[in-house]
Amino acid sequence: MIAVRHILTLVCGFYTILSADPIDGYWQQKVNYEMEITLHDSIRQLTGTTVIKYTNYSPDSLDRIYMHLYPNAFQLGSVKYREYIGYAGRLSRAKYFKDRLKGFTSNIDVHDFSVALPKEGASWIHKIPILD
Repeated sequence: MIAVRHILTLVCGFYTILSADPIDGYWQQKVNYEMEITLHDSIRQLTGTTVIKYTNYSPDSLDRIYMHLYPNAFQLGSVKYREYIGYAGRLSRAKYFKDRLKGFTSNIDVHDFSVALPKEGASWIHKIPILD
């Protein structure tokens, strides 16, 4: 009697596994980043551009995309900067780094931001100025 229950459980289990469609309803988003960065070591500055290509594989249409950009998170005096320096001050090697930061500024300026949405046979670009 016990062996019959085990066999019946195995048969039902295999049927459930084999009849399930794991691909159906599964999707994953795709994001590609292209960055062109230039180091100006004489003035201790980086400049560059970033292109983010997002592909929606979801069966649903998206009416918005949230992009969390934290360009000035570590700017002098910011909460993240104080947290980092507070932690770094407790470590001898990090303290050496912290002491060498004097005289440096931390700032990112966004000069142009655009969103390109491809349409059938054409595309349009929506530009949002961040800084003048």
